[in-house]
Amino acid sequence: MIDRDVFKLLTPEDHCVNFAYTVSALAKVGRLALENNAGGTGAEHKDAAVAVLLDVIETMMAVVIDGGEGFEKALRRGIYAPKREDTP
Repeated sequence: MIDRDVFKLLTPEDHCVNFAYTVSALAKVGRLALENNAGGTGAEHKDAAVAVLLDVIETMMAVVIDGGEGFEKALRRGIYAPKREDTP
């Protein structure tokens, strides 16, 4: 539904933190929508709307992941950390 190309002009390192906060808020919105049984949109429409929301979240998380990996690489952390020799 939503394609990563929608964010292709963004630099992940410039947007990953904002996207992480946004994804967290969107996930909460989806959870609250599924927990709400007090009327409004019918269940079939609610499920479809949450599915689209999860698709958006997944696409935004790709930016978060790419940005985080960029920071790890620049800071030489995580998988990019120099290998240390174990000394006895």
